[in-house]
Amino acid sequence: QPALDVFARPAGIDPASVPVRIALAAELRAAGGSARADTTGRKIGKQLEGAARDGAIAVIIVEPDGRLSLRDLASGSQAEPGQHEKVVAAALELAAASRSGGSR
Repeated sequence: QPALDVFARPAGIDPASVPVRIALAAELRAAGGSARADTTGRKIGKQLEGAARDGAIAVIIVEPDGRLSLRDLASGSQAEPGQHEKVVAAALELAAASRSGGSR
């Protein structure tokens, strides 16, 4: 099953976002997704490389203002930051399409 990773965007990791990322990963898992939260202090580029290496199909990025962005790792496209519920729903749809062999 593909992973759906949760990362923070700031180059200098914001320690206050760690509980947010952990809660987001738990929410995605509770909704049937596969998720993990990166809690390291790595820069965003290294986090994205790690997500791709681990087979993630998408990354939800917690922006400094608390909004979420969804990046599709296959296409490299990233949606504009949006509301929590919409980004989570889009991420779960992307994961479901990937599991069913649909296009991303």
